[in-house]
Amino acid sequence: MFYRLYLILGLSGLLFSGTFAERAWAAENGAQGRFCSVAATQAGSDQGLPAGLLNAISLAETGRWDSARQASFAWPWTVTAGGEGRFFPTKAAAIAQVEQLKRDGVRNIDVGCMQINLMYHPQAFADLDAAFDPGANARYAAQFLAGLKEETQSWPGAIGRYHSATPARARYYLGKVTRLWLGQNQAQLDQRNLTQATATKARQDAAAQAEAAQREAAELHRAAVIARFLNRRAERAVAKAGQS
Repeated sequence: MFYRLYLILGLSGLLFSGTFAERAWAAENGAQGRFCSVAATQAGSDQGLPAGLLNAISLAETGRWDSARQASFAWPWTVTAGGEGRFFPTKAAAIAQVEQLKRDGVRNIDVGCMQINLMYHPQAFADLDAAFDPGANARYAAQFLAGLKEETQSWPGAIGRYHSATPARARYYLGKVTRLWLGQNQAQLDQRNLTQATATKARQDAAAQAEAAQREAAELHRAAVIARFLNRRAERAVAKAGQS
């Protein structure tokens, strides 16, 4: 379904790599970079898919690396034809590319977060605007994947068939999605562990500060008691000296 991606900047055709320009572009489009993740999470939950599975598939289909965040994210304005995938900066630019491909006679086209093929799924969307809507794209993918699960009677079988009915291609794709899926789970576990460790450290620091404050208060109290004792003794010495 989605073999190889070349990153381009829409109409200009400017190629990016792991440069400052790419990081700046990713930062400016951070919100759009979350569209697929949010849509896949919701669609997967609504359809009862295993947690994180649809997100892993979206990364396998349209994922790109963000060196600034050290993480991959799926891109909603992705078009693939002839084995070449392209990231476009806007929905309108992606739609324009599909329209041009169709005028050129190309029919085998994958679109959106989940790379739904317009030739094999002609009834999936009412129009291209719907096809590139992250929510609609992910919902169709979730329904399609659930149907494949019923057909193959296993999630591994469904994942492989999502990409291809050819066994070798299906196995390769299953391995790719599985690695991404496990990577997501590990990243979430690492984040939870980090959060817990940070919270534990904060509690320990707060307890240490409270203990130090208590020690300081005890020392001040002790010093005050000693000072009062010394003052009273001095007063008695002065009084005694006055009487003699």
